[in-house]
Amino acid sequence: SVGTDCKDLLNKGFSRNGVYTIRSPDGVTMQAYCDMENDGGGWTVIQRRMDGSQDFVLGWHYYAAGFGDLRREFWLGNRNLNFLTGLWPHELKITLMDWEWQTRYAHYDAFSVGAEAAKFPLTLGDYSGDAGDDMAYDNGMRFSTFDQDNDHYSGDSASALIGAWWHGYCTRANLNGLYLRGSYSGNWRGVFWTHWRGRRYSLRHTEMKMRRL
Repeated sequence: SVGTDCKDLLNKGFSRNGVYTIRSPDGVTMQAYCDMENDGGGWTVIQRRMDGSQDFVLGWHYYAAGFGDLRREFWLGNRNLNFLTGLWPHELKITLMDWEWQTRYAHYDAFSVGAEAAKFPLTLGDYSGDAGDDMAYDNGMRFSTFDQDNDHYSGDSASALIGAWWHGYCTRANLNGLYLRGSYSGNWRGVFWTHWRGRRYSLRHTEMKMRRL
C-alpha cells in the first residue's frame, strides 16, 4: 500500500487506520500511521501519547529522525515534517484526553515545519476548537531539545519543562513532556495543555495529525 501521503492513499480507496508506506514524488520513502476513519480520513499522524511506553526525553537527533512505535507512542520526525509540509500545504489537528475520559481538540488551518538548518521553525495558521489556542505562543518558534536550546527563554525551557517542543518564552503546550498521571506538583514537566487542564495536570492521551489541503 503505497501513496504520496495518507490523503492520496484515502483517495485510492484505503479506508482503514494503520501503518502505510508513503513515497514522495521524488522517491523519498517512509512509514507513517494514517488515520483514515476520523475527521474525514487522510490524516498523517505525527505524534501520539497513550500509555508512557516510549521515552520522550530524547535529544535533537532522535526528534529530527523520529522514534517510537507508529501503532502506539511515537514522534514521526522533524525531518519528515519539514519534507512533507514543504511539498504541500497542510492543516493540523490535535486531540487531547484527560484521565476522566474528557476530550478537547485544537485545529490549525495551516501547519508547516521549516528546515533543520533553521532549527525546524513552526508556522501555524488560524485556530479553531475547544481546547484553547495554546500553540499560538509557539508559532514562529524554533524546536528545542534538552541538548539544543533554541528558545527565547533566558534559561533552558526544554530541560526546565522536560519536553522537546517549539518553546518560545517557555510554553503553554508541552505534549512531549513526562507521561504522568493527572495532577502533579513541582516543575511543569508533564504532558500539558495550559488552557484546558493547566500546566500541572498531565494528560492521558494526545495525538497530533496533519493532512494535505
